[in-house]
Amino acid sequence: DGSQPVAKVVSNTDPPKLPPLEPFPGELLSAGGLVKLSTTSNWDAPESHAAVLETKGGRLHTDSEVKPHVIVRLAKLGELSGIVVADASSGYNASRIVPIKISISEDGQSWQEVFRSETPGGPWRVALDGKAPRVAWVKVERDDDRKEVFHLSAIHVYGRRLQ
Repeated sequence: DGSQPVAKVVSNTDPPKLPPLEPFPGELLSAGGLVKLSTTSNWDAPESHAAVLETKGGRLHTDSEVKPHVIVRLAKLGELSGIVVADASSGYNASRIVPIKISISEDGQSWQEVFRSETPGGPWRVALDGKAPRVAWVKVERDDDRKEVFHLSAIHVYGRRLQ
């Protein structure tokens, strides 16, 4: 019939196996949010960015740069109970992520740092009950001057919707 065989495409989209991530009280406010990376790379899987914000986890991967970051726009303004962030790597790549810094914002312009760690591996749990009354944005970044990639598999934001 003249048809050609279809080549099988191998991709980086299979999400890494997430460790058990204990949720914080409330709703998963990150589900349905939007993700913006500072850069992207050949290792990135944009089709799985939304899954990073949900319990199954996904994959995001920046290019090599100074101060790489991920900004999450929550679907709704919320009062946060906590944030859980998991690294997409295991073992030898874990040092690429630290020092890791997590900040929150109501307007996406003015940021308040709520967490910082020098310890690789994660997952990192940030309890925010009573400390984050009106949040619409979350930024996760590596906070040093190395030129390196940044990769995560989960950014879970919990709390109570305000709208």
